[in-house]
Amino acid sequence: MTAADTRISEGQPPASAAPPVMRRGPSRLRRRENAAAYVLITPFVGAAIYAAFFATAGGLQFFLINGAEFTAAFVYGGSYAGQLPGSVLITPVRVLFTFVFPATVTAYLPALLIMGLEGPKFLPAWLGWFAPLFAVWAWLLAWLAWRAGMRRFTGAGG
Repeated sequence: MTAADTRISEGQPPASAAPPVMRRGPSRLRRRENAAAYVLITPFVGAAIYAAFFATAGGLQFFLINGAEFTAAFVYGGSYAGQLPGSVLITPVRVLFTFVFPATVTAYLPALLIMGLEGPKFLPAWLGWFAPLFAVWAWLLAWLAWRAGMRRFTGAGG
């Protein structure tokens, strides 16, 4: 038995093993600064996304007859989906409320980023940094729905 084998059997690392890298100092400070910046922009991005949901719902009203219940379910259901942990949503619903109607970007992803946690499958925490792009996507959908609704509108008299 060699000296390195003896050290390993006693629970000590071999002499050739590199010491573990400890992350302290500037990287922790940088993470705090990033989290602070993210905390500042999250309410604005969330408000923009939910405003886009309401604008999309308004655009859909041109196509729906008595569609208030549908659009309420769409807007307030999205709000509820945004508050739930993404891990409890089945994968198709998780993808729907992240990439089509980005409700999870308003509460769940910011919480993951601020706490430094990993996300579930199809919803990694780093995706939260793209929240402003998700807001742009939500407004693009709202603009398309409103534009299509206005083209369909023929006036109050029919």
